[in-house]
Amino acid sequence: MTQLDIEKLKKSIKEKNLRWKAGHTKYSIMDMEEKKKRLGLKPPDEVEVKIKKKLAAWESKPETTAQMVTIETAEIDWRNKDGINWTTPIRDQGACGSCVAFGTLAALEPLIKISANDPNMIINLSEGCLFFCGCKRCCNKGWYPDDSCNYLQKKGVPTEDCLPYIDRNTHCERCCRKNDVWKINNWAHLTSVPEMKQSLVNNGPLIAAMYVYDDFFNYIGGVYEHITGELAGGHCICIVGYSDSDNCWICKNSWGTDWGEDGWFKMKYNQCAIEDLGMWQMSGV
Repeated sequence: MTQLDIEKLKKSIKEKNLRWKAGHTKYSIMDMEEKKKRLGLKPPDEVEVKIKKKLAAWESKPETTAQMVTIETAEIDWRNKDGINWTTPIRDQGACGSCVAFGTLAALEPLIKISANDPNMIINLSEGCLFFCGCKRCCNKGWYPDDSCNYLQKKGVPTEDCLPYIDRNTHCERCCRKNDVWKINNWAHLTSVPEMKQSLVNNGPLIAAMYVYDDFFNYIGGVYEHITGELAGGHCICIVGYSDSDNCWICKNSWGTDWGEDGWFKMKYNQCAIEDLGMWQMSGV
């Protein structure tokens, strides 16, 4: 976006009394083709057609979005659950459409710590092995959480030192198949908001999906909601909590620490098809 566009965006946010801040980021100054390389969610065709119809209706009448369902627990944040941080550091997928691998392991790593009841456990799993063994040479194709979860259930994934991540297509290393791996017993695609929230409370972080608009690249803090800009594409993230008082999901991105709130962001409920796409729960680490 140009400086003039930024000023218009800031003005629109202020006029509409929205709760997020916009600014220049290293992503916002890229052209759209470069921005799209930071995404990588590819839903099945029938899912994408259905969701994009909903997006079109939502874009034309955003004020008609449904009221969010609440449950007994009003908020949770696994970055600070009873004073303890169970999450792992922010990663950076770079210029490769590998967000599904990053969103998946961002959820799995804290689940391993929770399962071990050890918040100080050092765990860094290999996004490179998950993506380049599970999806092959997919930087320009994208992937879907159904597939990443199936791979974790059947094959598992080793730690980062097996195949250090690079943001370009590479071959699956032999050690990714031979080394000790972390696997899951089960996974489920959650499609109702009460299920999503209850899973966050009882089980831990979730894999999630969203559609990204151009203004999202300008996010520097607050509770994001779409206001302007073209649709860039689908993206996979990790949900680490929610807040009914702030009316938002608490999210981990894979764009490094110099975007958003040190790599984290908050997404207002009923934005960017985040509930419509569902969330993925993994269990039995």
